[in-house]
Amino acid sequence: MLIMNQQKTALLNINHIKTIDASPLYLAVGDKPDNRADVQAVDQAGMILPLGRYATLDRAKAVLLEIAQEYGKYLSVSGGPCLTVETYVQPMAFEPPKVYMMPEE
Repeated sequence: MLIMNQQKTALLNINHIKTIDASPLYLAVGDKPDNRADVQAVDQAGMILPLGRYATLDRAKAVLLEIAQEYGKYLSVSGGPCLTVETYVQPMAFEPPKVYMMPEE
């Protein structure tokens, strides 16, 4: 699966990602409090790759759940007699190519 970042400037292959997490926005000392949160990936080399910034940590967690749900999708055929010709269709599952677009908000 591929993930397009929020700014639409990078496309990440999930096969090269170790983790994707939602975390509060860390501020410098003296900055006023901020509720925003980031969704970011860490690749196999340990590089942090920003995917998107959201208004709250709850929204960032919801985006993380959407990524997990998209990753788990597949198409399946239960099998059985074919209606058009005299043959039998074997059961199968197929994972189509997927691209998850990080939402703007």
